[in-house]
Amino acid sequence: MRKGIITAVFFSALCGSFVSHGEGLRTIQVQTDSIVFSDIMPEVKGDNGMVVIAESPRLGQSKIITSSQIEKRLKEAMISYAMEKLPRKIRIVRPAQVITEPQLQACLQGAVFDYLNKYTKNNYLNLRRLDVRGGMTIPKGAIQCAFDSIDSKLQKQTAYAYVQVAGQNVSSKIPVRLEFDVNEAVRKPLLNRGDRVLISIVTASVVLKSEGIVQQTAKEGDWVTVLPTHGQKIIRARVVDAKNVEVPL
Repeated sequence: MRKGIITAVFFSALCGSFVSHGEGLRTIQVQTDSIVFSDIMPEVKGDNGMVVIAESPRLGQSKIITSSQIEKRLKEAMISYAMEKLPRKIRIVRPAQVITEPQLQACLQGAVFDYLNKYTKNNYLNLRRLDVRGGMTIPKGAIQCAFDSIDSKLQKQTAYAYVQVAGQNVSSKIPVRLEFDVNEAVRKPLLNRGDRVLISIVTASVVLKSEGIVQQTAKEGDWVTVLPTHGQKIIRARVVDAKNVEVPL
């Protein structure tokens, strides 16, 4: 009888040294590069909930972290929590989708039209070719494409576009080769003979400015002859807008 009592007391003390955790396996989805405590236990708010527990798996993959790993991280962060509420294991899933090259091209073409319609006053460019190589693996969701900038004066250029999933801040920046045709029927004259303009003579280290008189009708991007008001020698300059021409040296 005495031996049985001692055994029971020892067993009770041994069991008391272990933390009894909740459910066996929980599966959660993340869309970020790091797993924070609130991803695992949503009821944890504020700064404690933003403590990083582990790195997320790669896009389209999963990983398992254990309650002991979480406990160790919380102790390191000096955060008190009722450990028995933690699941024994958590499967972290990071959903992804594959965007094929044709899908990416279609998204980028729409972005080109959106940019030109929004930022180009004289929209006389017609997209002839858009070249982007390869597809992408990105988080699940509706994709959005947008260009950082497109130079409406260049018929051939490499522009940079951002591709991201709607509602997320993370984006990928990719180079895109663009080629345009000029629609002369839409392209309107900006300057007429006799108009006064500001001439900018651009060198590697300085920009010289002078006034001049346009000698012919011209459109944006055209080369036009201009007579400086303080000179007798006609020069050729490129039309920037309705008030400015430039002479790159």
